[in-house]
Amino acid sequence: MNFFRRIVTILVLLGGSGLLTVYIGIQTFYASRIVASESIASRSVVLVLGSSVKSRKPNTVLKERLDMAAALYSHGKVKK
Repeated sequence: MNFFRRIVTILVLLGGSGLLTVYIGIQTFYASRIVASESIASRSVVLVLGSSVKSRKPNTVLKERLDMAAALYSHGKVKK
């Protein structure tokens, strides 16, 4: 029983450290690509990538994308 607990503890720690490593890597890689809508150059169109919709409601990812597109439009950064 004690051996089993050690194995489970080691696996949980390895899994947690792996997830933390991936999270830090993604944050580091994309940090320079995330900008405020006010600092984006004006364009004639914007492309909003899709995501899932359930019960006629967009999921969190799609909602954030649509909110950003609306912000760009309202700041005059995109015409269509």
